[in-house]
Amino acid sequence: MHDVNGDLRDLAELAQIGYARLNPDGLFEETDKSYLAMLGRAKADLSGASWRLTVHPEDHVRAEEAYRRARNDGHCYVEIRGLRSDGTIVYQSVTVARHSEAHGRFAGFHCLRQDISTYKADQEALMLAVESSPNGLLMLNSAGKIRMINAAVERMFGYS
Repeated sequence: MHDVNGDLRDLAELAQIGYARLNPDGLFEETDKSYLAMLGRAKADLSGASWRLTVHPEDHVRAEEAYRRARNDGHCYVEIRGLRSDGTIVYQSVTVARHSEAHGRFAGFHCLRQDISTYKADQEALMLAVESSPNGLLMLNSAGKIRMINAAVERMFGYS
């Protein structure tokens, strides 16, 4: 018989997506290898610990909101700075989903994390290139609203 759950775990590991299950108080109950590797931690370090241990303090409010929304709305996505065991930062995308028991009673959270540090570094390099360009660059969204301008455009039009 084909093990779909095993296939999904293998796929998540290949994509370097880490999984954790937390209790209703936000304490770790289960973590997989990818989750632990991203944070440079051992299973014993997180077992029974709060998610706050793994999130940069300046991102706690955003993470708390994600957990609140997951509990109330079923799921939420947020980008945070994760804290590795050595104190270094890893940029992560986090999807939090409500975990319910068979009768629908709230039982905690499922949490998926992925390292997006390379993406964030590329994004920062692009922003630096745009901002430092001697040519005026104006970026619009699909609705035609200004999303970003660089200093050259500010000088051309006299706006900040």
